[in-house]
Amino acid sequence: MSEKAMLTRRPVLTGLFATVAVLAAGVGVDLWRPKRPAASGPYSDLVNLTGDPQSAKRVGQELQGRAKELCQENANGATQLRQDVVKTPFAAVLTKEAADDALLEVNGWVMPRALVAVCYMAATGRDLCAAA
Repeated sequence: MSEKAMLTRRPVLTGLFATVAVLAAGVGVDLWRPKRPAASGPYSDLVNLTGDPQSAKRVGQELQGRAKELCQENANGATQLRQDVVKTPFAAVLTKEAADDALLEVNGWVMPRALVAVCYMAATGRDLCAAA
């Protein structure tokens, strides 16, 4: 075999080995990463869009007792949110609300209205405006 063929084969094999090693490491990290449990209940489809249902539930617990006040400022019920997220991703809905200044203050947190509604649903299992 010529020396020229070895020089071209060696970098290719090295690159292939490095690619396989990186892919294996990525799969390994994904397998050992803790998985967040998915929410269950009547609004789980919306709550799971947050990516962290447990954190949404903790935020929603801060909202309990303020449903009537928040509902007056929030037009997003579960039905409307479901229609919105069919058309556009949840992150886009939140970004649009932030751009439209459709924000609410909750214990020092400034949050888009849809996120407030979803967090309330996570904590109580009820629609924000249906509970008011």
